Amino acid sequence: MSRLPFAVYFIPIIVGAGICMYISVPCAVVLIVASLVILGIHAVEMLLRKKCVLEMCKEIDSILMDAERFRISDYSESELSLLETEINKMTIKLREQNAKISETNMLLKESMEDISHQLRTPLTSMMLLVDMLHDPQLGNSERRQYINEIGQLNDHMKWLIETLLSLSRLEAGAVTFNKEHISSSELVRNTVERFMISAEVKGVELITETEGEPYIDCDIRQTSEAIGNLLKNSIEHTDAGGTIKVYCYDNAIYSGIEISDTGCGFTEEEIPHVFERFYRNGEREKSGFGIGLAYSRKVIVSQNGSIQAKNTASHGALFDIRFYKTII
Repeated sequence: MSRLPFAVYFIPIIVGAGICMYISVPCAVVLIVASLVILGIHAVEMLLRKKCVLEMCKEIDSILMDAERFRISDYSESELSLLETEINKMTIKLREQNAKISETNMLLKESMEDISHQLRTPLTSMMLLVDMLHDPQLGNSERRQYINEIGQLNDHMKWLIETLLSLSRLEAGAVTFNKEHISSSELVRNTVERFMISAEVKGVELITETEGEPYIDCDIRQTSEAIGNLLKNSIEHTDAGGTIKVYCYDNAIYSGIEISDTGCGFTEEEIPHVFERFYRNGEREKSGFGIGLAYSRKVIVSQNGSIQAKNTASHGALFDIRFYKTII
């Protein structure tokens, strides 16, 4: 609705003053003075409101320009105060949505950079091996060896890509856990069976032990994959003749799974960073230390669990997994 011209407000004053002139001149003067005072107050009020509206427009422009400050000035008038509140709520919501979008984009960018970085080395090795296979003087035994190495590199890249994508989906909150009530010992036993051959080839003994009847509520496939990454790490860092033990137990607060080995263990500098993505240090730099452990931690923590990396009394590595029976 458009506002009336300010001059229109003088029409009632003139008409009223004209009528009062027939009754009493002093009465007409009083009416004119009172009316002018009221109009003056109204004019000042309108100017102040216009100033406030202009200030609000400037602050909205600064918000649109992505200024750090987004608090709209405080206004005492009820209409402007309500508008201020709604704009503040809208601004906060838009900032939060923008932050989530930026976080998702950054996560995608980091994931692509990680994949590119981690695949560069095995791809380079595969290209060299393929070039060597073209040598007409290459013997059959060497040819089979190179083909086997290419197969191993291909398996490593496949595992790396799948784990990276799974970790990225977990961090983006795009994974739904289908929890089931399952015995810890059964879950561990099914997982350990997949690594018996690789442990035997390495000359490492892989044993399991259960105390009581521990049960956990978890996504069986995701949790088995997480435990498998921990076993894979232990096998890689345990020398021939060593032992890896998986121990399941239960108490009133949580169901626990401990994976310990007789390998080289962790240094004090490593322990705070063990589950960071792509963290590698010292001797562990020669293997894919980091990505599998980061995935395992994310899966376990996302299911109301916790995991810690420690050293055993014999200086081997120990992964302490706990699935809590109440929300923590």
